[in-house]
Order: sequence, then structure tokens, then C-alpha cells
Amino acid sequence: ILGRCSDYILRDLDCTLNVFLTSPVNIRAERVSRRDGIPVEEALEIVEEKDKKRKEYYDYFTDCLDATSELGWFATISGNHDHLRINVGPRNDPEQLKVMLSWVLTMPLPVLYYGDEIGMRSLVSLPNVEGANHNGKERAGARTPMQWDESANAGFSDCPAEKLYLPVCPEWTPASSYPEYLEWKQAYEAGKASTTARGSITVESQEKDEASILNHSRRLIALRKAHPALWADSRFIPVFDEARPYPMIYLRSNGSESLMVVLNPTDKSRSVNIGETLAAAGLEDLRSASDGELYVPEVLLSSGRYTLRVQKGQKLSIGPASAVVIRL
Repeated sequence: ILGRCSDYILRDLDCTLNVFLTSPVNIRAERVSRRDGIPVEEALEIVEEKDKKRKEYYDYFTDCLDATSELGWFATISGNHDHLRINVGPRNDPEQLKVMLSWVLTMPLPVLYYGDEIGMRSLVSLPNVEGANHNGKERAGARTPMQWDESANAGFSDCPAEKLYLPVCPEWTPASSYPEYLEWKQAYEAGKASTTARGSITVESQEKDEASILNHSRRLIALRKAHPALWADSRFIPVFDEARPYPMIYLRSNGSESLMVVLNPTDKSRSVNIGETLAAAGLEDLRSASDGELYVPEVLLSSGRYTLRVQKGQKLSIGPASAVVIRL
């Protein structure tokens, strides 16, 4: 793992080598001076201020984790009223969103924001209601009405559309901003544009579709309820291979049961040898099978495409924009 707090994240793993990379402050100041065309003295102040903020960042988050270790857990959110939704910009495909939700809902303490369970779209440049977009924050896209069905205003209200708090966007649209959406909507209704996925972003449209984001979210929630290894007080263990950053792999374990979560958000198929991966990370003891039993991993949930070959080290091949949860 590269970045601040990486040593803290991996603090419980004995097989970790921590390397701190730095450079003399005068050399950094000279580089900033050349890059920005400012005096070295001014550049030095910038460098020292950045160092101060990096330390404050590290101290704040590690102190928070230490202080709350016996009190509670940090939450992993799909979104909230101050952040753009996960369906934003080019990340506008149901399979991509399922991978994102698979990550959120297998973390120790997930928070699922309304509408993310059906993939509601976050548009920028929406009306600036109550300062939602003040200082370019673009928060209005996460505050639009819940989308229930195909009726007017996506079933949220029978008031005139212009009276809504914010406009709805129930289609799978390629538009990223509200002005683009209005142009696309006009072309779509005239039969000159198409959606990016079948169905619509409403509860009604996805209710009876077993492959929908809504039903994938329901399966993930049911999986959490059924497996204590996914509960908040169970361990979260990242498994990282610098040479092969994808698929993203981590374990959830409560001591008696261990699950492996494999996520591939990329546009290419990936593969991983489960046995070799556990051995390289020194985590072979987390397998659920007892001594003498044939170890056979069990797929509990998936989205997208995958194949699992039990022989030859349990090789998992996972397709683009796919997720798999395996019981070890």
C-alpha cells in the first residue's frame, strides 16, 4: 500500500515491510521554487506547511481509530448528502455499481445512502437549492427525490415537476450534468438518443429483475446478516500484491469463519490463485476447513462473471466489473 496511514492499516500483519520515503527539505523547496516560479524562501514555507498538514492528517485518523477501538467503528459510506453519488460521471454501468456496493456492504460498518441501492444518478450543475452547490461543492446531485416508479416525478410526488425540491433523473443517461441531461432527455423522447442500460433507475423497474442493483444490494445485506465474519467486530485484513494490484482482495474473519472478498473494478479479466495468495500473506490458518479435510472454497455471492477451479491451487478468474465473495 502506498500512501499516508499505510503502515497503520497493515500494523497487525507480521509480514509487512514499512518504507518511509522522504527528501531533504531544501531540495524540495528548490523544486517547488523552480516549478512555481517563486522565491526559495516562499517555497520553503509551502513545503513546511504541507509537512505539517500531512502529520496532522496522520495523527488525526490514527488517534481517532485508537480512541474508538473499544467504542465503535469507522463507517464506510456509499454516499451522503454532501458527496456525489457512486453513479457519477463515466461510472454509469450497473455492473460497475454492483462492484462498488459489494465493497461498501462487506466492510465492517457500511452505511447505504438512500437511492444508491438502485443506482441513482448524480448530476452536476443542478439548481443551487439552499446552498447545495456553494463554492463548487456540487452536493445537489445527492439530494434529489427518491425514485420509486414510472409515474410523474418518479413516484415521489404528484406536484408539478417545477415544484420539486430538485429534479429527478430516472433514466440510465450518459449525461453528467443537468444541462446535458435536459438536452439528452429531449433527444431521447424524440427517439434520437438511447439509455446506457436497460430498465430505469426506479424501485419498480428493478424489483422483479434478479440481476438488478436493488436485488444485488438485498443479497449483500442478507449475506451480512447470515455471516458473522462480515460483522463490525470481525477483522478486516487487506491482501495486497504490488506486482498485481487487481483484483482487489481482502479477508473478513471472526476466528471461526473467514470470507475472501475479490473485487475487479477494471475493464479486463483478472485471476488469482487463492491458495498461493493466502500462503504469500501468511494467512493459511484462516481457512475454514479442519486438518485433513479437502479445502474447497465456497462462492457465497457474485456479480458479473467468474470461474473457480478447485484443483491446482483453487484458481479464481474474475471478469471485468465483477465481484465475488468466497467462504474459505
